[in-house]
Amino acid sequence: MKHYLLTALIIFVITTTALTQTTPTQRPATPQQRPATRVDLTQYGIEFQADQRLIVMMAALEAAGWNPLPAGREPSAFRAMVRKDLTNLDPELRERLRTFYQRNLLPAPATAADQSSRYVSLALALSPVPNLDAPERSDDLPSGLLEVLDFAPLVREFYRRSGMEEKMVSYVRAYQAEGDRFDHRRRK
Repeated sequence: MKHYLLTALIIFVITTTALTQTTPTQRPATPQQRPATRVDLTQYGIEFQADQRLIVMMAALEAAGWNPLPAGREPSAFRAMVRKDLTNLDPELRERLRTFYQRNLLPAPATAADQSSRYVSLALALSPVPNLDAPERSDDLPSGLLEVLDFAPLVREFYRRSGMEEKMVSYVRAYQAEGDRFDHRRRK
């Protein structure tokens, strides 16, 4: 989790520095196109890895009905695989996931990213799989996370009953491959 916080801090500092390079009285120069350079963060002790808690959380949200895709757009290969694997999920568990998610929807004009961000925070606050224990309720937790903290027992049950444990290795590989494809498309 320290790596995620450090990464967020680095991005914030870089963004803030970039935005403060011009003062209101200066006119920004016409930006020049430069080739993108990759920064190797491993030299700073930062590595990006697929987080199993996040994979479980996003699969649980998928089962609950969260769908960030615009109408007519096909899901990624990874998402399609997860959807296929969830077709036999216990209908009663799926309904409880859906009910919680629907009751905790943010009001319009919240985006799919807005809706999922609280659950991402929760995923990163849970203990590692297979336990997925929730943190103690506290005022120190972000308010968005507190709003969905009661989703944690459902996520734990989802993990145990959905067969994700047996498929986690293949999910992590597929998730990393999807990230690599995204990175490759972004660099083109």
